Amino acid sequence: MNIEFLTNLGLSEETASAVLEEVNVLLENEFARGEKEGLSQLESYKRSEYIEDELSKTKAKNPELLKSLLDFDSVVCEDGEFSGLIEQLDQLREENPFLFEEESTVPKFSRKAKSCDQITKKDFDAMPYAQRVSLFSKNPALYNELKG
Repeated sequence: MNIEFLTNLGLSEETASAVLEEVNVLLENEFARGEKEGLSQLESYKRSEYIEDELSKTKAKNPELLKSLLDFDSVVCEDGEFSGLIEQLDQLREENPFLFEEESTVPKFSRKAKSCDQITKKDFDAMPYAQRVSLFSKNPALYNELKG
């Protein structure tokens, strides 16, 4: 749309200029609103993805319950970095440890387990029947020696 088009419709040049100015203002406002809305949606998406990623690292027993305890409005992005979530998760972990899986550690054994050859007569006498059968099938000579 231009002045010539509007004047061909019967508008004066002055009215056509005013209409074009108004249309330009409306377009600029609409563009600004769309840009603001788009940036807001993008930030919301990034925050949501960040939260989901961090929640997956928490080893929460029930992630949905944990999400319901969080204040998402306090999770903000400043200078490309999010803040506010880790602090909340740390506080929840401290106050409600039952919401999270326990950190498991691999047990360390300080001595070797007894092998069949290290079984004493006393150990043999205390063995249940199933273990004696197992010993007999694995090492009949030792079984006969201990049965003695």
